[in-house]
Amino acid sequence: RIGLKVFMSMDRRRPAPPPGRSSSSQRFEIDKERLQQDIRDRIVSEGRRRPAGARALAASRPVTPQDRSRGLFGVSSGAAQYGNTGSERPGSARVRATAARPPSAFPMGRKQFLQNLPGTYDDPEYTTSPSGSRPASVVPTRTIRLTPLAPSGTGASSTGSALNPRRNTDPPKLIDSGGERVRRQASWPRGEGEQADTAVVRPRPPQTKPPRGSDPGADSRPNPPSTPLSERSQTAPRTPRPPSASRPPPRAKSRSSSATQVRVTTANAADNEQWEEISAIIATLDPELANLEQLRKSCDTLRLALDRRPLRSKQRRGAVLRSLIRLLDLKDCRVRLKVARSIVLLTNQAQTLTNVCMLLFSESREPENDAVVHDEQIATVLIAVLRLAKWGEDERTIQEEYTQALVYCCGAIKNVASSAVGQQAFVECRSIAAFAEVLHRIAVAPPPRRDGDNLHMQTVNLLVQMLAALRNLAALPDHRTEFVSTGIITDLCVLLDVYCNEHEFMLNMSRVFSKLSIQSECRTALARIDGIMRQLMKVVIMHQRNKPLTHRLLFTLGNMTANDSESRTELFLASSRCGDLLSLLATLTTTGPASGEASGKAGHAAAVEHDNVLTKLVRVVANLCINPDIGAEIACSDKLLVLVDLLRQKRVDVSEDLVLHIVGAINNLSFYRMEGNVILGAQEEIAKLVVPLLRHDSLEVMIETARVFGNLSQEKSIRELLHSTRADELMVVLLDHENREVVYTVCGVLMNMMGDDEGRGVLKTAGGVRSLIEVLVEDGQSDWQLAGMVCKTLWNFSEGYIEQAVSVSETFGEQEGEELLVVLGKYVDLDADTEFGGDQEREQLWRTEFFDVGQHLLNRVQSMSSALVAIDGPANVCS
Repeated sequence: RIGLKVFMSMDRRRPAPPPGRSSSSQRFEIDKERLQQDIRDRIVSEGRRRPAGARALAASRPVTPQDRSRGLFGVSSGAAQYGNTGSERPGSARVRATAARPPSAFPMGRKQFLQNLPGTYDDPEYTTSPSGSRPASVVPTRTIRLTPLAPSGTGASSTGSALNPRRNTDPPKLIDSGGERVRRQASWPRGEGEQADTAVVRPRPPQTKPPRGSDPGADSRPNPPSTPLSERSQTAPRTPRPPSASRPPPRAKSRSSSATQVRVTTANAADNEQWEEISAIIATLDPELANLEQLRKSCDTLRLALDRRPLRSKQRRGAVLRSLIRLLDLKDCRVRLKVARSIVLLTNQAQTLTNVCMLLFSESREPENDAVVHDEQIATVLIAVLRLAKWGEDERTIQEEYTQALVYCCGAIKNVASSAVGQQAFVECRSIAAFAEVLHRIAVAPPPRRDGDNLHMQTVNLLVQMLAALRNLAALPDHRTEFVSTGIITDLCVLLDVYCNEHEFMLNMSRVFSKLSIQSECRTALARIDGIMRQLMKVVIMHQRNKPLTHRLLFTLGNMTANDSESRTELFLASSRCGDLLSLLATLTTTGPASGEASGKAGHAAAVEHDNVLTKLVRVVANLCINPDIGAEIACSDKLLVLVDLLRQKRVDVSEDLVLHIVGAINNLSFYRMEGNVILGAQEEIAKLVVPLLRHDSLEVMIETARVFGNLSQEKSIRELLHSTRADELMVVLLDHENREVVYTVCGVLMNMMGDDEGRGVLKTAGGVRSLIEVLVEDGQSDWQLAGMVCKTLWNFSEGYIEQAVSVSETFGEQEGEELLVVLGKYVDLDADTEFGGDQEREQLWRTEFFDVGQHLLNRVQSMSSALVAIDGPANVCS
């Protein structure tokens, strides 16, 4: 029967109660401002719902260092900040490939934009048939070459007969048949057979430059091969033609009809009308004649015109491109971004897209341009470029010439998404779906790694930038859900196995996983992937000297094992039954930062990073111990003594998070009271190390330490230690704390302290009985687990006065005894239907956590008030 037992605390958890009560005692001297901080998010309320004492530990997310340079391979890769982490040796493939990376800093004006583009008419894709004087009715492919167009003229002049390389970058010049330059306002010259209102610019086919000394007026067409004089006699004589065949038969006179008139199709008429509008716009795109405001308006007008109806003629698109590219010499960011938006509407040629992406990346590197980038909706342009990438014949691999364009495109996305405003802009244009398509095609058929083949390294560079962009995009919850729906998480795990040796790739991958693992939906999707724990453990062991990478992967593992029992089992088996994790913990404990890094700013950063890795690793071990079978096996491992070593080495004022997690892990391990438990074997030393933490300023450290003593105080030697250090008095004072989690934890320790006369005396003389009854009155109905814990503490307290047959007033106090009878009678005789109103969860807590112990305590108090106390048998200890 419950009335015959002395309750012993095992740090049992319970559901989180409503907000805490106000303190009713002036004896509580801890800083009020510190007490008002809300810590429930870091205490993990789910742990209170478990019947076991082991609970999941919370941890702060690793902070991604801000890359102020906004480069492609700067701080984001980890190399610039952390140096050689030991993952690769000098001369390795990664180090050799560094020189082949695309640069982050470069000029981007008109000259740089055109220097790598095709510059001749020899390209068969660009050359048109001489008879094709008009644009075709069928829409051609949008891929064009940005080559300078030959001026249209009716006669062969020295100005239009040959291409001048120095004028490749000049805007189109209008030249009449006489070679004189026409004013810009003049209409475009007409070709043969064209109507007067038709504006068509046609390139002339390339002409071969005659050799020096030749007649410039001679026919430039190639002559047929000549026959040597010695061979002419051997040539067969020409067969004479009959007289009737000497002349062609006379043709019949053709009748006059409309067929001789120039026909203009509906499509061509619309094209010509559009071209008239566009040609008038590009005539205003002269940086020498127009100011910035006029140029901006003209660019907007041109973009709207191109957006309404794409240009079908390659030659006309070329004329527009030349006019736009001329504006790139301006230093105005807004004009340059407007030019880039228009160019994307005109072409998807690989080198042109590369130059556009380089331009956008260059502008996005400056933080002061963020507002302009947002105003010009560059996020939409970048995602459009991402979708324009062409694929190989197998439809799986990206064509090599498009890879560099996507590298700069993703680099620009990374920079734009570094702010909250930029991240929201990418939500609106469904950026995750565009990334998912590219990642999926790479994951299905990743390029093989061959000697002398740059495609593999180019793909790695692209993936590094894509993951850096996804890392920033994963900061928004709206994006995290799309990571699941688009299947990106699955593709990332495939690429994880393929590119696990690539340092920058794995670092950015770990950053993406650390952000995604915060959300439960993403954690579930990640946990469903077959073999994911084995893959992550493999990378952790492989890159254990790379602290930033290991830090984030361990954080991900800690999140996945916090609430998922299957993930704990899978990780336990993948880590050789936790042997790999404990071995890594021992290695990190003995090594630490290098002795030469002990001082200075760099040394401090290295020490902090080392402590962060230890913290996340201890957290993973503590979370594994939540599983009863796994926890019992881990508790018997001799390698756990490293936790005691860390507790000796680390100071709470320097490494607070690490000490907090060590104490939490000891709490989970000490729950398993079994023979061979290494932590219980060293409990006296542990108690001496952690008892000073009960007076620490940090509320979290105080609570976690009290939980440990909730398990360890079952031993008399530990209770004597607490009494000798006056820690039991501190526990009584903490009963007036306004945070219910603190009160609940303190009650667990006091419950065990009531097993000795010294503990009962402290509770009675220090006003602990009054504080317990106040907790029961003020918070009992809103937190039935806390009410049950208070009743158990009072039950154990009254056990020491049973044999003395004292009255209730002598045991609890006259006023306290009366209040206790009233409140217990009220709580026990509740009308469940009226009190809970159908709330089955609250009713279940009342019945299981409070009703039995409250009923028995009420009976005891009533019996003590009538001086009729019956002892049925010896007291037992129950957990």
